[in-house]
Amino acid sequence: LCMSILSLLNQTVSIEPKSTPNGYGEASYGAAATHRCRLQRVYRVVRTDQGETKVSQTVLYLPPTSTVSVDDRATIESETFHVTEVARHVDGNGTLHHFRALLGRDA
Repeated sequence: LCMSILSLLNQTVSIEPKSTPNGYGEASYGAAATHRCRLQRVYRVVRTDQGETKVSQTVLYLPPTSTVSVDDRATIESETFHVTEVARHVDGNGTLHHFRALLGRDA
């Protein structure tokens, strides 16, 4: 991983992977993992793969060693979000360089 991107990942995020629903049909989550990150605040409407409309509030950049998926729960700066989209970014050699995750709350 390029040192220049590592120097930008000067914040931390706690990511909890979405698990199977609990006995009441509510979302449940696995154990949290902490990752280095960088966030940018933005506001735009996005449509999920399931056709739901979400308001994206934060773009989160993560190193390639991170584990993050759509519908995971992310907590950063005492705010909790849901991951609405994950994109893999590769370098010129085709090697995974970083992840970009859109975080939001239900619209």
